[in-house]
Amino acid sequence: GVGWLEAEFEALGVPFRERGRIADEYLAVIKELWTSDAPSFDGKYISFDEVAFEPKPVQKPHLPIWIGGDADAALRRASKYASGWWSFLTPP
Repeated sequence: GVGWLEAEFEALGVPFRERGRIADEYLAVIKELWTSDAPSFDGKYISFDEVAFEPKPVQKPHLPIWIGGDADAALRRASKYASGWWSFLTPP
């Protein structure tokens, strides 16, 4: 998941209420870096233009990405960005 303890985010100066959007953007960035020959990204939290990023993963299209969590947002995030979902402590 993206975290749940608000005090941890406060200690780092990261807006707690934006943690999901931040995680989504980082996941999109990781996939861009892993799959593009000239990665570029223009987001709210991260922006770069045609950076060099090597080495690329040997696995294609990229390394597996696993998302954990049982909130609706975690399930949406997993369906959009992940190769798999980790259902830790989620009841059947």
